[in-house]
Formats: sequence, structure tokens, C-alpha cells
Amino acid sequence: MASTDDLLSALKNVVVALNNANQFYKQGYAQVSALGLSATTLLAARGGRLYSINVTTAGSTPGAVYDSSTIAGVSASNLIANIPATAATISLNWPFVNGLVYVPGSSQVASISYT
Repeated sequence: MASTDDLLSALKNVVVALNNANQFYKQGYAQVSALGLSATTLLAARGGRLYSINVTTAGSTPGAVYDSSTIAGVSASNLIANIPATAATISLNWPFVNGLVYVPGSSQVASISYT
């Protein structure tokens, strides 16, 4: 017959395996959705992955997303993608290292999914 220590060790192994499976499952899926963004916004000040941009309201000029940990740090050298001025959905699955900043075009509104 198994001891209490053996049963607790087996249970711990099951919990660890489930946690590992959960972490693996979450890879490749957005964990955060920022909805209705109409102003320059620092979405994350850390690394992660940008999954999609959904332009819900077209603007008169294009917007952009940048790999920057601050709004002031936005520059052409850390541009991830330009966002069209038209209503559109852009699927990216693109890593960012420093952070994620959204700069909308004039009158543009977008929703962004990332981890």
C-alpha cells in the first residue's frame, strides 16, 4: 500500500504536469485585449507578442505600433507595423522586446490583442 508521502508526491506531479500543459496551451494566444484605443497608449512596458490589430473606426491618416517601453521612446527604428487608415484586421503574431506603444492615426480607433 502507498504511503501518504507517495500519494502527495503523485498528486504534486499531476499538478505540475497540468500547469506545464496550461502554459504550453497559452502560448500562441493573446492574453490581453485593449479595446477602443483612440489615443497614444503604452500597452506594455515589457516584452511580449503582438497578435492582432483591429481597426474599428477608420481614420484620415495611418497609425502605427512600436517596440518601445515608453511613449517618448517611439521612433522609426522601433516601428513594428503601420496601421492602415481604413477599417481592417491585421494578424501579426510578432514578438516585441521592450514594450508596446500604439499611436493612432487622426480619428482612428483600434483594438489590439497581445501577451
